[in-house]
Order: sequence, then structure tokens, then C-alpha cells
Amino acid sequence: MPQSRLTYEQTLLSCIPEYDLVIDEPRVADAYGLVRYQGVRYSVPEEIARQPVILQLRCNGFSIVANGNTVAQHQYAPPGIYLVQDPAHLPKPIAPRHDRFAALGQQVAREFGELGRSYVALVEQRAPHAPLAVLREVLHRHDEFGREVVAAVLQRLVDAGIAKRHLLSQLCYRRRRIPRLSRRFGRIPVVAVEQRSLSVYDQVAI
Repeated sequence: MPQSRLTYEQTLLSCIPEYDLVIDEPRVADAYGLVRYQGVRYSVPEEIARQPVILQLRCNGFSIVANGNTVAQHQYAPPGIYLVQDPAHLPKPIAPRHDRFAALGQQVAREFGELGRSYVALVEQRAPHAPLAVLREVLHRHDEFGREVVAAVLQRLVDAGIAKRHLLSQLCYRRRRIPRLSRRFGRIPVVAVEQRSLSVYDQVAI
């Protein structure tokens, strides 16, 4: 009977396994971390820039695969849209310079105490064009020469009211090349000297 046959066929159709229809297309992400497909640019993470990728196209969207890993998923852009960016793929915003200056200033103050705070204030006043580089220089020289050498140079700069890029490094290198005498002295040995008469020299003169 047709009714029984239909029921039988419906049970067979319900057992059909699901499958994923995918079309792969190779692309190369550009320098801005964008992949072009049909005139639309789609974003990928910034570390994928300039790398080859595979677009795995499906009916309802596509995935972007790099080095065997799925790095992005997008829906197809509607008409009139030519750029699709995932907020997670955008580069992290750079902290304002005054925030970075404050963070570096805290590190300098932590290493050199009141002297460090005085130098940070001096840099803020006298080196407005490159304050971050000047403070980083202090920390780099601290790692290279140690606290004693850098603190002595910082004291000279604070006393003179000078905050200039590369000057601290020059003074640190110059200070390290100056030989230092050891402060530890041993006991002076006592040497026995033969006592002679000075009349010997009178005879030679005659």
C-alpha cells in the first residue's frame, strides 16, 4: 500500500546523517589583517597579517583557517558593505602617553626613592618631547650598571637641573671607565733600614 510504503521511506530518510558542505578557497591576508572575498574585506587577527589562509565557504557564512586552525568566522556581508571587522581582531588601543609616563615614573621612584621622584618631575618639566624615552633610559642603565652608578649620575643631573636624552647614558659609561681606588688598606709593613754615618758623603765630595 502507498501509505505503508511512505511510512517506511520516512523512517529511512530520518536516518540520513548530517554533512557539512564546504568549499575551500586560498587567500593571503594583507598587511592590515584583512582577507578579500567577492569585493569585501574581512578581518583576521593581526598576527595573521601577510600569511596565507584558507576560506572555508558554507551556505550561511565562512571560516578563515591559518596553519590548520580556525582564526576567524564571518557572515557574508550584505550589499553595500565592503568592510567587515570583528572587534576582537582590532589592535589593542595604545595607552595615553601620560598614563605610560606615570607608570614609568613609578618604576623610577621605586628604584631610586625621593631622588627618582625628583628626576621624574625634572623630566616632565625639561623633556616634554621625549619623556618616555628618558625614563626608560634610567631603567635600562639601572639594569646595566646597577643602582649606585645610576643614582650618582641622577644626583648630578637633578642638581644641575638637566634632563636630556642620552646624557645619562654617556655619564654612566664615563663614570664606569674611571678607575676607583680600593678603600681597604692593609697595614704598612715595618722595614728595618741600616743606619749609616753621613760622613761617607763628605768624603765623596772631597
